[in-house]
Amino acid sequence: MMLRNSREGLGGQAPENAFEMIDERSGAVLGSCVATPEERSGLFPERPYHVRLDLSGDESVLYKLLGAALARARALCAADGRPARIYAHCAPEDQKTLAILKECGFRDDDGLVRLTARTPLKGFPAKAPTGCVVVQDALEDEREQRYFMERYEEFTGKSLSLSQLEAMIHREGFRRILTVAPTGMAGEVLVWKDGHRGVVEFFDTARRWRNLGVAGYMLKLAFEYLQSLDAWELRADVRAKAPYALHTLERAGLVQTELLERYPGIDL
Repeated sequence: MMLRNSREGLGGQAPENAFEMIDERSGAVLGSCVATPEERSGLFPERPYHVRLDLSGDESVLYKLLGAALARARALCAADGRPARIYAHCAPEDQKTLAILKECGFRDDDGLVRLTARTPLKGFPAKAPTGCVVVQDALEDEREQRYFMERYEEFTGKSLSLSQLEAMIHREGFRRILTVAPTGMAGEVLVWKDGHRGVVEFFDTARRWRNLGVAGYMLKLAFEYLQSLDAWELRADVRAKAPYALHTLERAGLVQTELLERYPGIDL
């Protein structure tokens, strides 16, 4: 077996960020690992630089692939210079990969969790904070769409194309709830309807407006709107290591019901 950088890159990354394990006799690819830098200052302001590792292959090749990709990820983090995290995607049921990651120093301390709740929810503010104005719309204005795509990328670290946004907007019962303060945007929630379930698609509050009732009031309006559409359950998927979003939803009465993905990682 031979470990090498991918000649053409993988997953949209340059060859120096992509590694392959090759069978020297047949030329077959036995496994791969890609290191993808991510700007995550919106979701993780205290640790804004992330490098995601995407692994494939069986146990016999994963150790060497992971070693090479981890060294590359550490170099990327060192070059950036800010507090960073290296993490890997791992299916909840994939205990073999999780064990390998733990042997290499990864901690199983993050993931994508699903929270759900039925009425009545609790702890909602009766009104928006003083000076704030709440707007509800279907995000139809083209300029607002461009602004949202910018905010989405800043918050999630992932790009959102216009076609992807249009597909989101055309989901049943789609609505945006936007809170505007004198200094700019204070918070934003996007929801839509999936049968008798309301889905929180996007949820963000500006840092200076957190813990002041902005998020709670928007969730109150969102749930009242979804109830009017005969949706009696609320669902939201959030990162476990993003404490503000997780704790805000839990304070409102949502409870964790499912682990969708594991993101074990190393904090630097």
